[in-house]
Amino acid sequence: TSNNIDILKNQYVDSIEALQALQSKKALITAPYQSKFGDLIIMMSEPIFSPQGQYLGFLSAGLYLQENQLLNRLLGEHYHKDDSYTYVVDRQKQVLYHPDKNVLGKLYPIPLLDDFFLEGKGTRIFTNHEGVEMLGGFATIPAVDWLVVSQRPVKSALQVHEGLMLNVVLKSLPVMLLMLLIIWGLAWLISNPLRQLAQEAKNMRQSDTLQRVQGINTWYFEANELKKAFLTGLKSVHQHVGQLKIDTRTDVLTGLNNRRGLDSILAKLTRTQTPFALLALDIDRFKQVNDNHGHLVGDLVLKELANLLRANVRNNDFCVRLGGEEFVILLPHCSLQDARFFAERLRLIISQHSFPTIDHLTVSCGVAAWPLHASTTEIVFRMADEMLYQAKQNGRNQIRVANPSAPTVE
Repeated sequence: TSNNIDILKNQYVDSIEALQALQSKKALITAPYQSKFGDLIIMMSEPIFSPQGQYLGFLSAGLYLQENQLLNRLLGEHYHKDDSYTYVVDRQKQVLYHPDKNVLGKLYPIPLLDDFFLEGKGTRIFTNHEGVEMLGGFATIPAVDWLVVSQRPVKSALQVHEGLMLNVVLKSLPVMLLMLLIIWGLAWLISNPLRQLAQEAKNMRQSDTLQRVQGINTWYFEANELKKAFLTGLKSVHQHVGQLKIDTRTDVLTGLNNRRGLDSILAKLTRTQTPFALLALDIDRFKQVNDNHGHLVGDLVLKELANLLRANVRNNDFCVRLGGEEFVILLPHCSLQDARFFAERLRLIISQHSFPTIDHLTVSCGVAAWPLHASTTEIVFRMADEMLYQAKQNGRNQIRVANPSAPTVE
């Protein structure tokens, strides 16, 4: 202070620190010591040399630690205004600066400070001399061999970060919700075509599945390729299923409907209450054809007869081969009289036709109608078979028609 300077005028200073500065002849910062006035100070000196390089002395200044305005401005004031603080010690662990002035100049017997001096600088979580867990950073000042330690209780630091995290979450929540909605919408747009294709895959057997799959909007490349593959497979399945249905209802040799096909036709006609006439045909003496000419010729004759039947019926009529040389023709919406005329004309066409190898053959035919003759198709079939039997018994190559007033065959 100015008072101390006035007192020291013209005084001989023989302190150890002054002698140390004279002997070193270089810049020096001393360890803390008690001045003559009882103040704890640090002396900083700078040597003075003449232009010829002769040592003339030194210029010194004292840093008062207990009135440490300079260090307090540098280390004690910061913008955080929290419970963090900084202190400075020298190599002997003597406190040079501390917010608590009562510990200035005292020793800090903390073994961890030795590690800090060895490491030079860094960060560490440690427990202070009061047993409080601290989060700190440290660095040494090599020129003066001081250690600066800045620390804060871990609990306080975490509370601040937790508050920051909560604040960040609250402020970012609307954006996160918006992003989630956008992601959900995009995911729905991407997955919707796949979901529709998967749903239609469960309905592959339905006849309209193909049209529904074609109507699915596969707006991106991968889904569109999957749709194409699905449609290809679906068309193949439907084709095979359709062909299988045809095969199961078609006679292999002649291509006419078989007994299974006949059942399906009868079910449809009775369900729609469509009246029909039924012709039961049988080739006369067909066994002799097989015996005299062989079964291959017999098969050719059956195929030729099937072609004749197809060529002479209407588009909505049905030709059926029951087996062997037995055939049935169903004539929807055909009166009994028209069925008689048709059967007779067909008999004449067959008798005049030239068949492979055997030249000519004849047929016998029985005619009945549903529901004219009976309420069930089974009885109508039996009546047509009875008429066919009568035609054969009466000499073959003729037509017999059931009498509408005749009793039904049970």
